[in-house]
Amino acid sequence: MKRDMELIRKIMLRAESGDGGVCPPIQIDGYTTTQIGYHCYLIAKMGLAEGSDAEMSATGPNWGLSFLTPEGHDFIDAIRDDTVWQGHGDW
Repeated sequence: MKRDMELIRKIMLRAESGDGGVCPPIQIDGYTTTQIGYHCYLIAKMGLAEGSDAEMSATGPNWGLSFLTPEGHDFIDAIRDDTVWQGHGDW
């Protein structure tokens, strides 16, 4: 599966919205649970959040996020503004 930085941005912004620092379950219109689970895995491996494998399937890791790391909060601060995000170019 190809990495989708737009999906990573959406997941991170959604993860930040949880109460008490705990990430809520992530569902994003237009994306499958497989896509979201894989990108949550990437987010955890990037050091932006803590997470765990909710369910390994034949299609790959299906991770859930527990909470953001300090680096994750810094990432969100950097990508929150749509103008900054659009002007960043390719990751």
